[in-house]
Parts: sequence; structure tokens; C-alpha cells
Amino acid sequence: MTTSSRAYNATRILLCIFRFQGNNLVSKALISKQEKLSAAYIGQILVQLRGAGLVYGVRGVNGGYRIMKDSSEITLLDILQITEGNTDVIGDVPRGCRCSEPCLKCLWDGAGKTLRDYFCGITLKQLHDEYAEKHLPLNYII
Repeated sequence: MTTSSRAYNATRILLCIFRFQGNNLVSKALISKQEKLSAAYIGQILVQLRGAGLVYGVRGVNGGYRIMKDSSEITLLDILQITEGNTDVIGDVPRGCRCSEPCLKCLWDGAGKTLRDYFCGITLKQLHDEYAEKHLPLNYII
């Protein structure tokens, strides 16, 4: 599975929103400052996340974003599929290629399933909690 940095950065953006949202909306400016990503790039990713129903956005001076689903229901596989689309290990194999032999196809399909199962088993909440346990001060409030 080849992924761009978009899935990685989408995960960072979602974690940032989760950390700071509380009862408020989280602005692109705050995300940009915290994650050191451009507001324009963050906006592109947020369009995808909003289209998939993961975040809710409000425009304007007091606007921002909040996560729409429970963080324990958002998996890394969800984020990968939203940002990358196809999560197969290899793309379509041309006809006549040796890789189209059934045994090799099963091999690559199995590898893809293993990766999808792995990413499906990791939630945004788990990532946050693991990070918080190792790196955040005791007075940190979500």
C-alpha cells in the first residue's frame, strides 16, 4: 500500500481537532500553528474529511471545525480510505503479466487484507490516549 503524506497529515489534523475542540470549534489557524502545516493544505484535507462526515465546519470569524463522530469509531483505515481512496497493496495488474497468476494474486490480496485489518484496529482515540500518556503534562485537559 503506497500512501502519500496526506493520510498522515489528515491523522495529525484530526488529532489536533480532538485535542483542542472541547466545547469549541478549532480554527485552521490553530491547527496550522500546532501542526506546522499551511492553512491552504489543511483546508484541502478538511474538505475531504468534511465530505466523508468526519468533521463539521463553520465559516467566519468565529468559525472552525469539530469532529462529528466518536473518536473511538474513527479508524486509521477510515482516514486512509478518505484521503487515498484505494487501499490495495498493488494496483491493477496488466493482462499477461506474470503477477496475474492466481497464487500471486492471493499473496498480494492477503497482504492488503492484513494491512487493512491492522489499520482498522487503530482508532483516533487510541492514538490520542497513547500520545497523551507518553507526552502530555498532567494538567492537560481535553
